[in-house]
Amino acid sequence: MQGILDPGWASPPAEGEAIAADLPAGLGALEMIEGAGHYPHVQLPRQTLAAVLNFLGRA
Repeated sequence: MQGILDPGWASPPAEGEAIAADLPAGLGALEMIEGAGHYPHVQLPRQTLAAVLNFLGRA
């Protein structure tokens, strides 16, 4: 999970995709949180929780 506005990366989606691609298949998934920066769990906790629950529901 990553905020689309994360100032630490030139392209937050590209960075997140690269990290997710390095994980074993099925272990993770990239979820970009619109309107959040580096701390989506603090900035937009409801959206972050919804993404986490969605991911856990896939198992």
